[in-house]
This record gives sequence, structure tokens and C-alpha cells, in this order.
Amino acid sequence: MQTAQTKGRILVIEDNREAADSLKLILEGFGYAVDVAYSGEAGLSAAVSAKPDLILSDIGLPDLDGFELVRRLRRSEVTRDIPVIALTAYGPEARDMAFASGFTGHLTKPIEPQLMRSILAGFDLESGVNSSAP
Repeated sequence: MQTAQTKGRILVIEDNREAADSLKLILEGFGYAVDVAYSGEAGLSAAVSAKPDLILSDIGLPDLDGFELVRRLRRSEVTRDIPVIALTAYGPEARDMAFASGFTGHLTKPIEPQLMRSILAGFDLESGVNSSAP
């Protein structure tokens, strides 16, 4: 949940610590509260405890890949409605698999900060409404 000072709470799930921490700084610069998990299992726990408004998750996680992660998020009553965007270097070929698994969106790395800002603007995180949903 967001606080009065932020646009919303985002959970970043990324095993590359440098990439995760950099993305956190960018998102905080945009006004979001950001939590980071460096593995799929840690991401599942963080999603339940932090109850973020949006999750940005890598697909290529070493312990629990993003496809299984999002399937588990969708099965949980606590996390099933949280929008989850795949952040991956796998490219467009992974897009269909991402959506079939339950991801809300798919972005190919590296992601330009202004593109990220534009994508996030499609989600009304302050009210919990996804205005970019198909």
C-alpha cells in the first residue's frame, strides 16, 4: 500500500543486485515507494507482506523462474490482483509465455527510464486501478 508521500508501492524482483538497486533508485526518483527482493522465493514473501500496488519481476530468476512466480502470485488470495510486469532480457519471444503465465505486461531489458515512467503512468497505483489493462 502507498503512503501519503508516494505515488504507490512497487516491488522489484530481480536477482541481479546492481540492476535491482538501480531500478529502485529510478522508481524512487519518480515518487514511488520501492521494495526489492533478489530471488523468486523472497519476492513471493515480500509480495504477501508488503502488498505492493505493482510488481516488476525478472523472468530469469535462479530459484523460482518468473513464470512460476507469477502463477503462484495469481493463486494467492492476497496477491492475485496485483499487476505484475515481466522485465526480461529474453525479448519478444517470451511475451506470449509471460501473458499466458499471468503477467500483466512485458518489457524487454534494458528499459529506458522514461519508457518505464510512461508504462507506470498507465497504472493508477494511488487508487489501485490498472488503466492500461486490455
